[in-house]
Amino acid sequence: MAINQNAPCKLCGVTARLIRKSHIIPDFLYDGIRDQTNRMVMLNNTDSTSRPRIHQTGVFEKYILCDKCEHERLGQLERYAAMILNGGTSKTAPVFENRISNDGIRSIYASNLDYTKFKLFVLSIVWRAHTSSQRFFNAVTLSKEDAECIKSLLLRRLPGKEDEYRVSIVGLKNVNGELVRFLTSPWVGVIEGRPMATFYIAGFCYFINLSSLPAMELLEKVYLKETGEIEIPILNGMQSFELLKAMRINEPLAKYMTLMTVGNVIATKKKAEAPTYTLTYRNPPLSSSKPFR
Repeated sequence: MAINQNAPCKLCGVTARLIRKSHIIPDFLYDGIRDQTNRMVMLNNTDSTSRPRIHQTGVFEKYILCDKCEHERLGQLERYAAMILNGGTSKTAPVFENRISNDGIRSIYASNLDYTKFKLFVLSIVWRAHTSSQRFFNAVTLSKEDAECIKSLLLRRLPGKEDEYRVSIVGLKNVNGELVRFLTSPWVGVIEGRPMATFYIAGFCYFINLSSLPAMELLEKVYLKETGEIEIPILNGMQSFELLKAMRINEPLAKYMTLMTVGNVIATKKKAEAPTYTLTYRNPPLSSSKPFR
């Protein structure tokens, strides 16, 4: 493994040889947006005029973590999350149930989650993005207090109470009933008056509430509980369109992704035309055994 000369690790602060390449977003999360030729679509939505671009690999950061933080502290969280999100098995495997609310919104109800591991996994992505110098993560700027607090939680393996950095997840489908599969650059901003950190990948949007205020209306009751339960609303069509707009995705692209009957998507640039999308995914549709795939 290629490593740098001794330098302080951004997480633990110990001077050590640092890992040459660290994924900011764990590599397994890209599986849900890769096509049969390993291509994926990524959108840097810090610029309202930017177009989706085709990539073969995710975004790396050089020399920020020591081996212990990369492979033990954070690696253990990633391995657990990969089992949860990709439908693996374990002695304490989660249970997923499909539900429909009185107002017709479908959701996935997950129970038997390891609250500590899963919450710290989500927080670790936000913290990594905050520390990154890559342009793709420029919009993730935590306050000094939040950055230090999240780092401390990761180091001490303490997730905090469920209303501290409250974690919510929302799935988005288009009018065809297919997950809207692409990756947008994470960002920290204000949604409905609440400071939030968000990232969107492979059809699911992750929200981290950075304030003590109740979450936006959609997320008020659907967040990760200390009991290891979370309800994940699955929006469709116009609902998905409105949420993508709230996440600063430019309106023409949000409309194309959610309201046009075109199937799964990846972008090719054409002058003076809307982007066209043609991609066949190797992953199966949403199911109770692999609810995030």
